[in-house]
Amino acid sequence: MSFVWIAIGMLGFIFLVRTDTPKFYISKKDDENAIAAIKTIYQTNGSTIQANRIKRFIEKSCNQQSTKISLLDSMWRDERYARASQVNVTIMSFHVLTGYAAVMAFSNTIFLNAESASGGGLTPRQGTYMVGACNLIAAMCGIYTVRTFGRRTVLLVGHSTIAVLHFMIATATILEWSSIQIGLTCIFIFVYMTTSGPCAWAYAAETCTDTALSMCVFTLYFWQTVESFTTETLMAWSPQGTFFIFGGITAVSVIFLYFFVGETKGLSEREKKEIFMPGASWGRELREGEQPFAELGQEHKSRRTLRSEMLSQGIIDDAAMAHTSLNLEDSIEKA
Repeated sequence: MSFVWIAIGMLGFIFLVRTDTPKFYISKKDDENAIAAIKTIYQTNGSTIQANRIKRFIEKSCNQQSTKISLLDSMWRDERYARASQVNVTIMSFHVLTGYAAVMAFSNTIFLNAESASGGGLTPRQGTYMVGACNLIAAMCGIYTVRTFGRRTVLLVGHSTIAVLHFMIATATILEWSSIQIGLTCIFIFVYMTTSGPCAWAYAAETCTDTALSMCVFTLYFWQTVESFTTETLMAWSPQGTFFIFGGITAVSVIFLYFFVGETKGLSEREKKEIFMPGASWGRELREGEQPFAELGQEHKSRRTLRSEMLSQGIIDDAAMAHTSLNLEDSIEKA
């Protein structure tokens, strides 16, 4: 039955993504489809002249983009990117080591103990449904927190709360307070899925290069593999001890987040990529006689900057934008 839903999802994705981006067609030298895609995405009301202007601008921006950055440059050798990459890899490590997997693994035992202690109440199956519902509701709320609050603030509040919850779950486990364990487990899931869960990825995408982002993915799966092999052993040794360990690790992560992670709220796309560069707000201080690094390439300019450049170059005009509802703030990324 699961294969049916996978097939339906794939068909839905195919119908949803019906138009390739202008950049794709331009790279293939397919001018006809590139113009058609621009007319669709930028809503030019069929104006071929304006579509050609936007096409020339996209071609120019593609030619100005910097070359790909190697993994060694991104992680260590190039100071423009190294600190951002190292910070995000560390965040991703703490993201896994918050112990979310341990809580999820132990949740079934919590519901089983609660049922045995009370002679009724929630069965493990019902508890699993409740945990799934908490995950779903929290994931939807996570969309709001990521879009509304600063990344640094969300990570700090989330990890601080998670550390406290670990210690509380450990204490409730020692005292065999099954009902309180259930409540704390649900709160833990909600806090994780609205803070660290989505925010760690959002921060990495904003502040590091694509090469470093791939390293973040590797880090995530590395620690998940380690956690999958150790959690069961730790739980068999001591459930409360396991929660104390993860609580301690999460408490250390709060210290790291406070001293090494910068806020990106209110910054342009370019500024987010630059906050860890030498001389920037969260980068190292410049040495005597050292000049700040030059601005990054075209691919890291903010959408507002690109819109201003297109206006100043006469590629578009405000009147045309108002008439055609051309929203470059949203659509420039689709290019």
